[in-house]
Formats: sequence, C-alpha cells, structure tokens
Amino acid sequence: MRNRVVLLLQDRAAFYLPNDILSIYLPLTLAKRRSFSTSARLFQQTGMAHLLAISGLHIALIYGIIYFLLKNFFGLSLKLMERVHLHTMVQLTALSVLWLYIFLLEWPIPALRAATMLSLLVFGNLLGLVQVPLFSLCLTSFMFLIAKPVMFYDLSFQLSFLAVFSILIFLPLHPTLRKSDSLTIKLSKYCLSSLLMTGSVMFGIWPLISNVFSRLSLETFWLNLVMVPLLGVIILPLCLISLLISLFYLGTPPFRPLESEVFQLTEWGIRLWFSLMEEIHKIGGWAVIEVKLTWSIQEYVLYYLMLFSIGFGIFSWKPLKLFFQTRHGFRSK
Repeated sequence: MRNRVVLLLQDRAAFYLPNDILSIYLPLTLAKRRSFSTSARLFQQTGMAHLLAISGLHIALIYGIIYFLLKNFFGLSLKLMERVHLHTMVQLTALSVLWLYIFLLEWPIPALRAATMLSLLVFGNLLGLVQVPLFSLCLTSFMFLIAKPVMFYDLSFQLSFLAVFSILIFLPLHPTLRKSDSLTIKLSKYCLSSLLMTGSVMFGIWPLISNVFSRLSLETFWLNLVMVPLLGVIILPLCLISLLISLFYLGTPPFRPLESEVFQLTEWGIRLWFSLMEEIHKIGGWAVIEVKLTWSIQEYVLYYLMLFSIGFGIFSWKPLKLFFQTRHGFRSK
C-alpha cells in the first residue's frame, strides 16, 4: 500500500514536471534520488547534496508548518471552550503526522534521526525536563545501533550523526539573535552563524567525504549562505504544498483545481533556485579540492577524540564564548 501511494505520487509529479526539475523535487519530498541526472550531479560536485536529503532542516520546517496549521485549527475550534492541554495536543498531533510522513518515505536515516531527536526534545519539553540536544543525539544514535548494529557502517548514518554532532559542540560560538537587533546586525549574525555551521560540519565530516568521494568542496561556505534560506522560505514550502495537493487528488485524473498552477510555481521556483547555484558555481568552481584521505582506524579515532575535546573545551570555558561574542559585537544582555 505504501509503495503504491509513493509510486502514484511520483507519477503525478512526473506528469507536471520535466526530468531536470523532477530530479530535485523527488528527493525533497519523497526521498527518491536520481543520481544520473545533471542537476543531482551538480549538487554532489558542489558539496550541496545535503540539501536534497530530508534531514534536520526539512523535518523542522515540516513540523513547524504542521504545528502552525494545527494550532490555528484547534484554536479556532476550541475558542469557546477551555483550552486545557491545547499546546500538548497540538504538539503530539504534529509529531504523529510527521511520523506518518516518514513512514511514507520508508524511514530514510537522516529524516529518522532528525524526527527522533525532535520527538525527544518535544517530550522532554512537555515533561518539564532540561533540554540537552547533545544528549538527545547520543541517545538517538544508541537507539539506532541497538535496533540495527550494522547501521554503524552505513555512510548515511555516519555523515548524518557526525554533522549534527559537530554542529552541537560548536553551538556556543554562535551569536545570539535579539528582537532589538537592526536588520544589518541580524544579517551579519546570520552570515556568521552560517559560516560557523558550515565550518563545524566540515570539521566533522571531511575525513569521510575525502575518503569516499576523493574530493572536498569549499563552495559550501558561500552556497549555504544563499541556497539554505531560499530552500527553507520558498522551495521546500512549494514542494510540500505540491505534494499535499497530489495526495489530496490521488487516484483522480490530472489537472484538478489548483494542482497545475501549484506545480507550475514549484517548477519556476526550483528552476530559479538551481540556476542561481549554477551561476555561483561558475564563479567559485575553483574551490573544489581533489584529495583522497587514507587514514587508519586509529587516526580516525584520534581525530574525532581531538574534535570532541575541542568541543568540550568550548562548552566548559565560558570566557571563550564571551570573548567571541564581544569581539564581533554580538554580546547579549
């Protein structure tokens, strides 16, 4: 049943979208990659393939959209009643819908990791527990390996967890956004946070990337500045709306009300988004470094122990964070 629904959704999207756009749309919505396409290869060459994996950014946005819709729906439905446990009901319902979506996708590891961590954080919040994302990540990885030990050798598992681990241990260095900040300050903080996050991920996964793909792309530093916000604000919402409309009209003939128009908007959005990446790649294509890493297991262990030690030092040594924030004019009140 699940496979049939996914196939019908793919066929419906293929009816409206050309192949080059479809090779971007399908990974973003149904976790179905087409590695032979030109567009998919460019994402790999530039180091931006993570944008086509349904992972933390996608899961957070999907959960946020579901939460917003449900909160307004339940809020209007219950406006004449006492709103006891409304917040809890909305969060649990949003999580349930999210897990149904991941079930439809056949449990891709990055999405499963992100949804598990999100669920732990939501339940912890509902129970009034202290939120420790690094603990949630470790607990999630432990649960995965207990359920399926061979997953330890899965490249997707390794990249997903190492990337998030690296982000979390360097998180104290990120500037804090405040409502009182001017637009210029907010943009500066966003750029700094984006560069820090890209650098953090690079520290965490470059040994694996170099070993498996024999290349490193430094283009991710400036491409993430542009591609990620456009993905979150425009591309992914359009793709999800298209998917939702396809699901609503599943089993019916094409050209239903609004369906063609929404897919047309989605095609335009994806085409402009991809064209922008192509133009930036023409300028910064020199930043792809061909390198093959041949470390032993002991060297990998030593490297990640050193990375963990640096992260632990950042967490423990508060003056470092204060110095960093003050140096860049981002010290919070």
